[in-house]
Amino acid sequence: MKNAGKSDKHVVWIIKIIVITLLLSAVFSALSELVMTGASLPAAIVTVVVIILIGVFFDVIGVAVAAADPAAILAMCAKKIRGARQANVLIRNADKVSSICNDVIGDICGIVSGASAGVIDAFLILNAKESVAGLITIAVSSVVATLTVGGKAMCKRFALKNANKIVHAVGYGMSIFSPGKK
Repeated sequence: MKNAGKSDKHVVWIIKIIVITLLLSAVFSALSELVMTGASLPAAIVTVVVIILIGVFFDVIGVAVAAADPAAILAMCAKKIRGARQANVLIRNADKVSSICNDVIGDICGIVSGASAGVIDAFLILNAKESVAGLITIAVSSVVATLTVGGKAMCKRFALKNANKIVHAVGYGMSIFSPGKK
């Protein structure tokens, strides 16, 4: 019976993450659709790059939260440094925070950037010979995948080496939106 409570909490977490994913993917898709509809080729490229950067940014946070040193953050809490309390909450919930940052937001950004790349494909294909249309699609999707995976790979080492600073910075940012609570 002792494990039943943990199992129930896990099921609740899964339901929450499904709902969060559904809502965030709808928001990201709607915003992307809004920006991409009628956009010029440069605007479409910038939009896809921004979506990729958002995914990389949240991947950095997810890795940093998982790698941060709880003792260092607790020391900041003891010194009453602004944002340390929020950083401590992030670390205590590292599995959930990492899941949301890496899996939910990261995956949504990957999917939305891939779908948005279709607009870039359409621009390029309209001005190309029919025989190269397939090559354009392959090239665009390859570039989007390379930027996503390469960006995350480049930033992982940074996230690992600067985990405490990153987590504290996120905690500090959260403290700004936590009125009366440093």
